[in-house]
Amino acid sequence: MKARSTLLLAAALMAGVSRVDCARPEAARAPARAPDVPYQPTPHMVVGEMLRLAAVGRGDVVYDLGCGDGRIVIAAAKKGARGVCVDIDPKRIEESRKNALKASVADRITFRTEDLFETPLEDATVVMLFLWPEVNLRLRPKLLRELRPGARIVSHWHDMGDWKPDKEVTAWGSRRARPLYLWTVPAREAAAAAPAGADGEKRILSVLEQMRAGGRTYLSVPPEDGRALRLLTEVAGAQTVVEIGTSTGYSGLWFCLALQKTGGRLVTFEIDPGRAAAARKNFQEAGVEALVTVIEGDAHEKVASLKGPVDVVFIDADKEGYVDYLRKLRPLVRPGGLILAHNVGMAGVADYVREVTTDAGLETIFYREGAGLAVTLKKR
Repeated sequence: MKARSTLLLAAALMAGVSRVDCARPEAARAPARAPDVPYQPTPHMVVGEMLRLAAVGRGDVVYDLGCGDGRIVIAAAKKGARGVCVDIDPKRIEESRKNALKASVADRITFRTEDLFETPLEDATVVMLFLWPEVNLRLRPKLLRELRPGARIVSHWHDMGDWKPDKEVTAWGSRRARPLYLWTVPAREAAAAAPAGADGEKRILSVLEQMRAGGRTYLSVPPEDGRALRLLTEVAGAQTVVEIGTSTGYSGLWFCLALQKTGGRLVTFEIDPGRAAAARKNFQEAGVEALVTVIEGDAHEKVASLKGPVDVVFIDADKEGYVDYLRKLRPLVRPGGLILAHNVGMAGVADYVREVTTDAGLETIFYREGAGLAVTLKKR
């Protein structure tokens, strides 16, 4: 009966087929260690070329890792972008803040005194670098792990080893020719770092079993719903899946079973830091950390950083918030994409069910093998 329901579900699918956080206090922070590279400001002419190479504009969130006096992020903010200045040296951050105030763009910039290897990058659309070759290589796995597909990386002077740039140009500054490199993070780069084929599936399934046997799940989906999530994602050929409510990563691993085949990526939101940390550990154990971006914080606010198109949305968090998630995420879902909601039999989800079953632009069926899953097609 369960196999038949799953096949019916697949058939139904085939037929249908922010702001950045400004609240971080940095005054009390002291450098954890010496800077990775000595401070050397980027010539202003080179700054302009870096922004042009990355096509920085309104809607972008530009991170400068090792920001110095903040000139790159300040120039980006003048173009309408938001920015994040990151430097381990508090003197550089203070200088950046003063320069941003003089330029009247401080309200568009977050200033962080911290180790660039510890800076979360999930909301970045552009990352600027002027580091050393060995630092770029150490940073590369973090960039591929945390940045979403489509994010741009520009490096002044140094490349990233065997990761070939999408574009290379020469800028002139201080009477010297300076190479600039551009990479765009694609889904296939993330997928290449994850296990594939039978071995990859076996490893993920093993972690799923260990999580259930060891009590490492928290309000997670049952296996019946996990299999449905995997099936729907794979049949949809999903490149981008957005999950609201990571918990400890159990449902995320079911998505990864499909994403390792489709070459896609999961962006998942979790409000509890402890559960987010547990999820990251489980993703790492399963070998799929490169496929997943975990964003901590209130998803009602954090989803503002997302860009479409999204192929699959899965909502499994605060039940009274389902309608708000639906309204914020629906515009990002591509025509023919799916919006999935868990525990739809609960009283707190009644308004959501009413909305997805009465809207002429949506088509909804219900999968009852597990804990109640609403499967909604956004019509073309």
